[in-house]
Amino acid sequence: MATKAALPELIKAMGRRTPTLPGRDKYVSLQRFRISNRDIAGNQVGNLPLFDLYNATITKIRRGDEEFLPTDESYLEYGDIVEVVYPGSRHEELTTYFGDSIQSISELDWVATAGGLAIGFLVTLIEIPLPGGSSFALGAAAGPLIAILILGALQRTGQVAWQLPRSANYTLRQFGLMLFLAAVGVASGAAFASSAFTMQGLIAIALAVAVSVAGCGSFLFFAWLMGKSAPRANGGVAGLLGQPAVLQYALEHSSDSRIMSGYTATFAVTLI
Repeated sequence: MATKAALPELIKAMGRRTPTLPGRDKYVSLQRFRISNRDIAGNQVGNLPLFDLYNATITKIRRGDEEFLPTDESYLEYGDIVEVVYPGSRHEELTTYFGDSIQSISELDWVATAGGLAIGFLVTLIEIPLPGGSSFALGAAAGPLIAILILGALQRTGQVAWQLPRSANYTLRQFGLMLFLAAVGVASGAAFASSAFTMQGLIAIALAVAVSVAGCGSFLFFAWLMGKSAPRANGGVAGLLGQPAVLQYALEHSSDSRIMSGYTATFAVTLI
């Protein structure tokens, strides 16, 4: 945007002014749309025929609390808010194209959700023979986790986008953490109360603290040497400990998505 008086200098600085072509809209709009169309989620920006169909271009993506400039390789997710430059007359068409529905991005895609879990539990049935007659198999936690990490990297398979809407993701994450902590407390609370303040219990707690500090300290040191960001390193520490409560604590102090990516990158390896 520029004032009429500043236009000559702006045109001179940028190059030359192109003439208005017949049939081209005189007015250009800048508007934000919410991604709720299942045919768009999981696709790369470069694969969308936006310019060919509507003379429109995505200039910015807001995901959660983060904003970034897209490239052709950037993937779109349910609930993303895209900033689009387009001819003003195409507003209704673009609203329909993106979906722009708050209700839709709060609903689960049961095909993707149930399908991802089913694939994960099928992975747990695979047994890998080991020397000595024993075998190795992923458990009910590691199997779905590994499968969903792979599906999340694929983003989309045919008509299925392997994504949870971000609002549903946050809700399920909080609910799952609450159930996890409640189950741990019910199962171990009595044993902890009876043994924590004995000499053996205090020694075990001291050793646990020492091992955790040494392990986490080493991890943070090497992350710093490798030039990793603090949010990613914090997420990695939560994954190293295998403790979602630590992850939640980190997320409460920062909404940086690198915390979650650091957690998922280390938690799968730690769990196996």
